[in-house]
Amino acid sequence: MKINRLVAQLIIVVAMSICLGLLSQSLAFAVGPCQGDIEKYCSVAKGPRQELQCLKQNKEWLSPQCKLHVVKALKAAKDAR
Repeated sequence: MKINRLVAQLIIVVAMSICLGLLSQSLAFAVGPCQGDIEKYCSVAKGPRQELQCLKQNKEWLSPQCKLHVVKALKAAKDAR
């Protein structure tokens, strides 16, 4: 039970850090489920915040995995406010 709680807390911290731009680009979307989508639609974006904004604007064309990742990141950002 403690491991599940720790994993959940870690996921929340990582998601919030991504949304707030606290993790480097390589740890945010660039190596995750949105890597191909960033290369295709957001190659000029600089950093996680711009990448997230670009992915949000291009949401209808994203891969299903990236779309889910973006929705979770936006929800975490909203919940952090």
